[in-house]
Amino acid sequence: MQNSITLTFTALTENILLARLAAATIAHRHGFDIESIEDIKVAIGEAVTNAIEHGCQNDTDTVNVSITFSKNKLSIVVTDHGVGIDANKVPTSFSMHERGFGMLLIENLMDKTDFESITGGGTKVKMVKLLCSEKELI
Repeated sequence: MQNSITLTFTALTENILLARLAAATIAHRHGFDIESIEDIKVAIGEAVTNAIEHGCQNDTDTVNVSITFSKNKLSIVVTDHGVGIDANKVPTSFSMHERGFGMLLIENLMDKTDFESITGGGTKVKMVKLLCSEKELI
């Protein structure tokens, strides 16, 4: 059974909660455990926060969030249409003295991630969380 939702909202921080609640609701409905749902909420929150803070030029820009459950996995795509990310500026390890470790956090919380960015053309963060029984197959 496939279940999906697509949200488009303005780049306001209060909309982060909307994305988190939508993802949590779909994950809960399809049997994800509480720990996985919390991981999903943190990961989508980080991705949307990054899109708003770094991808959007003003609060009238939009962020797109697509959430799909299909074949025992939850797929989330967060897209902004902003300035893009310079891959050389993304940290490769955690440091308590710098910002920007959100993408590392996303990678550690989700089962699969992919970051696509074009300088001047926006960023797309793709995340997948598998149901616990599916992780055993990897």
